[in-house]
Amino acid sequence: MRKLVWLALAMAFVAVPTGASAHGSCGKDFTAKKACGINSPERFHGQLTTKNERDYYAFSASKGTKLRITITAGSCFGVTVSCADVRATVYDSRLHEIGTTGLAEFQVQASTSYSHTLSGAGTYYIIVTGDLGVETPPQGGPSSLVPSAYTLAVKASPKVIRPARHRHS
Repeated sequence: MRKLVWLALAMAFVAVPTGASAHGSCGKDFTAKKACGINSPERFHGQLTTKNERDYYAFSASKGTKLRITITAGSCFGVTVSCADVRATVYDSRLHEIGTTGLAEFQVQASTSYSHTLSGAGTYYIIVTGDLGVETPPQGGPSSLVPSAYTLAVKASPKVIRPARHRHS
């Protein structure tokens, strides 16, 4: 069953066109070479695959930019999987939290958004966090953790851009 869940997750990400994949070489921390740079409007399809994993995004914006971020939890696969949840939190250039989308869980509230007008120009960050799903075998036995898939959508007016030294894959 576990192999079937992984195969379904892999097929879901191959079948959906993506702006970038946050899991892998991109999105490991705030540093210029590892955070995913954002040009708006843009959508990212990612997944959290380990406990306490965080995916990092960065963008440059001008004062007065109207920002809207939406996080959508991926669908659950199989009746024995307890859905995972995800959230996106926005930070300013000093890494002070500005706000969060709240929790998105596929079976409860699949998408949640956060809107904010930025008070200053600079580099901003979005961190995606969440909990992994739990798969319980139908015959009993130990449960196992399954990845938490998500889509992050970023819209802004005026548009936000990738900071000069941030990657994009």
